[in-house]
This record gives sequence, structure tokens and C-alpha cells, in this order.
Amino acid sequence: MEYYLGIGPGAHGFLPSGRYSNPRNVDTYKRKNFSKEYTKPNFYEELILSLFRLFQPILMESFYELIPDQSQTLDLQLKKFQESGLCEFSNGIFQWKPEAVLFLDSKILELTSFD
Repeated sequence: MEYYLGIGPGAHGFLPSGRYSNPRNVDTYKRKNFSKEYTKPNFYEELILSLFRLFQPILMESFYELIPDQSQTLDLQLKKFQESGLCEFSNGIFQWKPEAVLFLDSKILELTSFD
């Protein structure tokens, strides 16, 4: 996995010591009341948090091979997102619709809760 910094309120980062998150509240963030807790990386969660921020078409089959235990559940959830009109998902290719940007954080969080 590639390391990245989370900068700003509500941002998440991933460093060699683990994953961290910044407070969502702007006032708390400005007071620099940051969590000192680092959590052990979870491959499935990191993949979901990174992959589903993209608005380009994603061929899911190559990612399903990386997460065989979760692939069926993830596939079902993506189909539910399609039924709700937030994305296109056919022939194994997933893509968010532009209007999904308003719900992106909550929908990505839904995907991580299936692990």
C-alpha cells in the first residue's frame, strides 16, 4: 500500500505506523486536538477508501481478485448503489455518476462496513 497524508478536517492518512484520522469539526481541527491513536492497516478498508474516490470507470474484476472473501458482498452493494441511481455498474465496470459526489463519503463508509 502507498502511504499518504491526511491534511484538513475529517481527512484520513496512512503512514508506516498506521492509519489515522483528523477531527471533522473545524474548530477542533484548528485547536490541533488530534488523535494520537494509529490503527493497524486493513487492506480491504484501504482499498475501498482509495478506489472509490475515483470518478473514472473501474474494472472491478482485478480488485475482486485481491479481496476474494469480500468480493461477493461488495458486488451486491455496488448493485444496490446502481439501483439507487448513484452509479453505473454493468459488465463488471463501476463508475460513480456526477451527482454521487454529494453522498460519496457516506457511501464509501457503507462499503467499508461490510468487512
